[in-house]
Order: sequence, then structure tokens, then C-alpha cells
Amino acid sequence: MKKKSVVFGSLIPVFIFGFIISLNSDEFDSKFMMGEPFHVDGLNTNESTMIMDYVYDDVTGDGILDDVILAGSKDTPDSLYSYDVNIFVKDGQTDSYLTITSTDEYYPNGFSGYISKIDLYDFTGDQVKEVLLIVGTGGTKSGPRAFISSFKERKPVVIFGMEENRGIDFEGEYIDGFKANLISSKLNKTITLDLSARKEEYIEKGWYNSAGKLLYSNATAETYGFFDVQVYDFEFDGVMDLKTSQFIGGIPAELLSTLESVWKYEDSEWVVVRATYTTHLVDE
Repeated sequence: MKKKSVVFGSLIPVFIFGFIISLNSDEFDSKFMMGEPFHVDGLNTNESTMIMDYVYDDVTGDGILDDVILAGSKDTPDSLYSYDVNIFVKDGQTDSYLTITSTDEYYPNGFSGYISKIDLYDFTGDQVKEVLLIVGTGGTKSGPRAFISSFKERKPVVIFGMEENRGIDFEGEYIDGFKANLISSKLNKTITLDLSARKEEYIEKGWYNSAGKLLYSNATAETYGFFDVQVYDFEFDGVMDLKTSQFIGGIPAELLSTLESVWKYEDSEWVVVRATYTTHLVDE
């Protein structure tokens, strides 16, 4: 198992789309410098847009290197928070711009959050690199969101988006015996968490009695969003997979378990090929 990169953060919900704008632009050379202004008529940019990251590589699959640009705005140059952030690709063969952008109710002009870089990997196995972007806002329940975009054959499309960022959807409730039962519709699996490591705490708080009878009404448990996303080459074949981590939380906002899963792109969709969860043996 070869670990290639570690990325983390968190994010606000967004909707994503891709499009192409053909420009005969001479504004820039073939190399773009981070921190420099980036404004091109017809693109979702303005006078405050600056280059946040830049990679020079082939992402269309024609063998010609492309300019891959992450650009957005900040209130101050040293601010960690960015807004109106989008991915732009200047096609090395045509000089046209391809772009992946995002909109939502609150930030209609692009991604917003703690964003610093893009990374290029082959996730699909077609020997053409996709663009990985991590966006974060720092919430406990809304961990990092990873977005993977393909520009193969000059057709921008998000292949890892909001649906995949929901992660594994375990939901359930506390039950008698210092336990919690949860069901995942995505995996069609049921798990039972042993909570007895917190037995004395639960009795002291009045959530259970000493015999293990649940006293807390409507005690539910569920998975939160990703709190960690990592890129691995599990099969040493150059095709990358995602390893994600989620918390399983309960009442009131206590962390019951950690759920780790491996996502692999197969037959044009993401498949969970491995999933494990933890149980506390001692919790003091």
C-alpha cells in the first residue's frame, strides 16, 4: 500500500457543474504564478481573483501539457479563508479554457472555505489524471469534502461530488445493555456498538440504570461527514483510491466510533471496497 497524499478540511454543501469557454487569450504565458491576479473575460473571475495553486500537466488526455489553475478571492492576502474559488484549465492544444465551478444558495460564484491546493492523480485507470480539490470550513459534523474532476477529451465533469461526500450513512439508536444499533442503507449492513466502556459515566448521567436499562428517550446515533480524506495506491498500479474517515456520533454530540472506508472507481462509479469501525475498550 503506497500512500501518496494526505488532505483534510471541511466544507459547505455545493452544487457543481462544468463548461467550456473558447477564448483566444494572450493575457498570460503558459505558466501562471501563485498569488498573481487572474482575470479573464468570460470566465467566473473578477479584479480580486488571484491564483491559489497551479499545476502544469496533461489532464485532457491528448499528450499536450495544460495549465491547471485554482483561483479565487480573499479578503486579505494572508487570509486562510477563500471564496469564489474555481478550477480553470487552459487547454494546451487549443488555448481554450475549461472550468469546474460550484454554486450554492449562499456562495453563488464558487467554492468557499479553507482551500489551498489542487492535486492531480489517476483515479479512473484511464492513464489521464483527474483534479482533486479539498474544501473545508472546520465544522465538527461537516468534515472535509473532496471533489474530483475529469477534463478528459475536454469534457469537464465532476466524478466525486456531493453524493459521494455523504459518505457511509449509518443511522440508529442506543439500546438496552449499553449498546447502539445502526443501519447503513448504502452498505445494507447493520452494526452494534459496544458502549460499555462508558458504563459508569452513563449511569452517573442517568442515561442508563445499573442494570443496563436505557433511560434516555430518543437517544439516536449517526455518522458525521468526513473528517479526513487520504489518497492511496493500494494495489501499487498507479491508480489511486480514496481512504475516508468519519465519526459516528451520539447524544449529546459524543463520539462513539470511527468509521474508515476505502473508495475505488469502478465501471464509472465509486464503490466502497473496504469499511471498518472501532469500538472503545477503555474510555477514561
